[in-house]
Amino acid sequence: MDGSVDIWTWLLQQAPVIVVMGVVIWWLAKKYTDKDKQLETLAKDFIQLSVKWHDWLEKGLTANKEDAQKILEKLDEIREIVERKK
Repeated sequence: MDGSVDIWTWLLQQAPVIVVMGVVIWWLAKKYTDKDKQLETLAKDFIQLSVKWHDWLEKGLTANKEDAQKILEKLDEIREIVERKK
């Protein structure tokens, strides 16, 4: 019986550490999830850009200025995201 009391006392002393570790794990998981969503958005934008660029090249570079502007905007967005990660 004396040994089990010591274990409970030790566990109660460790409670703040366990709480802090739990908060850190939760924070890291949230940060990872947010980063994963950002990368998914970047991938979708890159796919859209690639398709537009392919269509533009297929047409013999005769796309209108609006499409060219959209492509440049997406490239700028991708560059900003990549530069922020460095």
